[in-house]
Amino acid sequence: MKMKTKRPINARTRMMLTLQLAVMLPAAVLVILSAWHLKTIQRDRGVEAAIQRDFSQVLAISEKQINHKAYELADDVRADFPPPGEACSDTLDRILGAHPYVAHLMLYGPGQGFVIRSQSHRLKNDPGFRDEAEHMSKMMEGWWKLDYDDLSKKLAKMDAKGTPYYFEGEWTPRGDKHVYTSTAIFLRKDKETGKAAIAAITFDGDYLRDQFFPQTLDQVMSRNVAEAQTDKNAVIMVRGKSDSTPLAYGTGWDGGEAEVERNLESVFPGLVLGMKLRGTTLAAMGQHFVHTSFWILGGLSFLLAGGIFLTYRNVSKEMALARLKSDFVSNVSHELRTPLSLIRLYAETLELGRLTSPEKHQEYYCIIRKESERLTALINNILDM
Repeated sequence: MKMKTKRPINARTRMMLTLQLAVMLPAAVLVILSAWHLKTIQRDRGVEAAIQRDFSQVLAISEKQINHKAYELADDVRADFPPPGEACSDTLDRILGAHPYVAHLMLYGPGQGFVIRSQSHRLKNDPGFRDEAEHMSKMMEGWWKLDYDDLSKKLAKMDAKGTPYYFEGEWTPRGDKHVYTSTAIFLRKDKETGKAAIAAITFDGDYLRDQFFPQTLDQVMSRNVAEAQTDKNAVIMVRGKSDSTPLAYGTGWDGGEAEVERNLESVFPGLVLGMKLRGTTLAAMGQHFVHTSFWILGGLSFLLAGGIFLTYRNVSKEMALARLKSDFVSNVSHELRTPLSLIRLYAETLELGRLTSPEKHQEYYCIIRKESERLTALINNILDM
C-alpha cells in the first residue's frame, strides 16, 4: 500500500498563518484586557466615586456661598444695631421693621438685663409665633446670664480673628409644629463707655424655608453650572439632620434621597445640604456606563471576530488554491509523461532495428501516431483551461 506523503508547508502558507496570528493574538489580548478593566470599574464603583467627589466639591462651594449670603443679611442688621446703652423697644422695633426676615432681636448686658423684641404684627396675629418668642426668651436669657463671661470672651476672640458671629441653630416650637431658626450671636460694644453686651439676630424660620433657601439654592446651582462645576441635571436640597424630608429645595428637585450630603456646621448648624441627579441615581449611572461599555466591547469583539473569520477564510482559500495548483501541475505532468514515454519507447525500438516483420513496424507507427494525437489533445485542453 502506497503511503501518502505529508505536504510540506511552503513560505506562502507560513506567511498566511503568521498574518492570522498577528490579527488574532492582539485582538484576544484587547478583549481580555477590556473585560478585566470593566470588571474593575464595576467592582470598585469608580464611576460613582468620581461623581460623588464632584458633588462633594460642589456642596462645599455651595455652603460657602450660602454662608456668605447669610453673613450679608446679618451684617445689614448688625450695622443698625444700637449700642448697649441705647437699646430699647423703639430702636429694636425700627430694625425689625426694616428687616422683615428677622424674627427676634435680643440683647443682654450685666447692667441692663435681658431685652428681646419680636415682629409685633406676628405676635398679635400668630399664636405659634408667640410660643416661639417665649421659648427663645427663656432659653437665651437663662443661657446668657449663666455663661456671660465665658461667652463674651469667646465672641471677642472670634471677632478678633475675623469671625464676628457665633450661630446657634435650633428647631423651635411654633404652635403644633417645629420650625428651624438660626440665631447669629455677636458682641456689641459701646465705643464711648466701653461697655459690652451680647446681642443676637434670629432669622425667621418661615423666611428661611420659603425664601432664603429656595432662592439661594437656585442661585448657587446656577453659578456652579455656569462655571462648569457640576452637571446641569444636578439638583440640591437642605434638610434637618434627623429628618429625611427636605426643609427646602432648589428648582427641579424630584423627590427621593440625596446621593451626596454635607453637614452645615457654620451658619446653619443642624442642617444637611444634599445633592442628586434629576431623574436618575449615581448607581444607575454607573450601571449604565458599565452596560454601555460592555455593549461597545461586544461590538468591537464582533467586528474583530468578523475580521478574524474573513482572514481565516481568505487564508483557507489561498491554501486551497495553492493545493489545487500543486495537484494540477502534478496531474498534468503525469498525463504528459505517459504519452511521451510511450513515444520514446517505441521510437527507440524502431531506431535499434529490433523488429523483423513489417506488421510490427506498422503497429509501432500506429501507436506512436495515437500517442502523439493524445499528447496534442492534452496540450490543447491545458491551453483551453
